[in-house]
Amino acid sequence: MTSYQHAAEFAAMMWPTVSPGHRRNLAESLATHTPAFYLPKAARGRPDALLLRRAMYDWAYRPSARWRTERGEAVEVDPPEQLAEAAAWLAANTVRVDQVDEAMVRAAVALGGRTLAGKPAAAKTAARHRSVLHSALNYAVERRLAGGNLLRELPTVRLRVAKAIDPRSVANHAQVDALVAAVGTIDGGRYLRYRAFFGCVGKAGLRPEEVRDLGESNVVLPDDAEGTAAWGRFLLATADPELDDEWYDAGERESQPLKHRARGEIRSVPISPSLVVLIRAHIAEFGWQDGRLFRGERGGPLTTGMYGKVYRSARKAAFTPEQVSSPLAETTYDLRHSALSNMLAAGVDPMQVAR
Repeated sequence: MTSYQHAAEFAAMMWPTVSPGHRRNLAESLATHTPAFYLPKAARGRPDALLLRRAMYDWAYRPSARWRTERGEAVEVDPPEQLAEAAAWLAANTVRVDQVDEAMVRAAVALGGRTLAGKPAAAKTAARHRSVLHSALNYAVERRLAGGNLLRELPTVRLRVAKAIDPRSVANHAQVDALVAAVGTIDGGRYLRYRAFFGCVGKAGLRPEEVRDLGESNVVLPDDAEGTAAWGRFLLATADPELDDEWYDAGERESQPLKHRARGEIRSVPISPSLVVLIRAHIAEFGWQDGRLFRGERGGPLTTGMYGKVYRSARKAAFTPEQVSSPLAETTYDLRHSALSNMLAAGVDPMQVAR
């Protein structure tokens, strides 16, 4: 069996047991490693490198694109016409699994440590690629296609993955409030529908994918009779990680379990009085659309591209030029980190913040 075929079968084996995001990461890692296993004399007639990568990522290592079920049987689907030549080349030009040697495994590790542009990959990305390679080689041993996992014999390079938050990126309460308020004023108020979205991230510390999936059952607001100082509560059960439809079992975007939590597990997050006001104003202006609190301007799912543009504009409107050019709340995730840091600074129990 060729290393290319083995990688495709490894992806198919993993598909039913992992999340859509994990499926995408597997395909990306396998497509990154495979060039290390090309036949040494196969350079002549080799298709463009990016076309080969597309054939792997979009078809060979994506079982939902490569296979369909007919009468209870799995039937292989031909690759798209524009990828057919690349797929055929890959099928004929990778070494057999039992021919993989230490030099090839070293080359695969090196490829995983670089971006497509040839620059060093982030430590977290390189570690993920190495983990996938390790699992794929283990699967070859399990199938008796290889006598051992050669990656085990290579020295492990400890990759330093930054875990601490850059303190320069943390915005204080006043800066978060200014940024959230600016969302409702830029471009004549055109992006008002995003104001409470960023409020949920910057005030409650929700992940953007959790905010995208908020439905009526997830948002518990206090009664009007409880006054303006009353708190509400988010009851989070699912998230919308925003992946292409092809990575989902149903072939379309669907809610997923919360990050690092079992399916069905609930995460309860307090809603501060100021955020209650923002959410109520949002509901009064835009209502619930298809059962969701937040939707795009045309009614479809909210995407990173949509709110990312708004966030950059709001940041310029709320901060000084010096702050804009600094790491201060540079990304939406920095806004979330700011919320968590501000909670800790206010004396909230660290265990509660971690939950």
